Amino acid sequence: MTDLNDFVKKVKQAELKAERSVERAESKAKGIIEMETEAGKRLVESVKREAVLEGERMISKTERVLEKNIRETEAKIKSEMAKIKRSHEKNRGRGIDVVTKILSE
Repeated sequence: MTDLNDFVKKVKQAELKAERSVERAESKAKGIIEMETEAGKRLVESVKREAVLEGERMISKTERVLEKNIRETEAKIKSEMAKIKRSHEKNRGRGIDVVTKILSE
């Protein structure tokens, strides 16, 4: 009978050990899952931050290019306006010369 009682105790102890092992394994698994989830969240946040920074760099570069194009266009317009003004002044003087020449004849 003692052997049977010893056997039953050993079986119960083995069951308890097995249950504790399962609980520890589940706890470790949950911990690993939480760590992986946190790592995943950090990775997503990092990727988001990098995407935002890249977007800001692209916007900044586009703004610089647009500002350069605006300056170049303004310079071309000023140059053309100056040409038109010089041509207009030149032609205005010629018109008076032509009228004077016609009147003097």
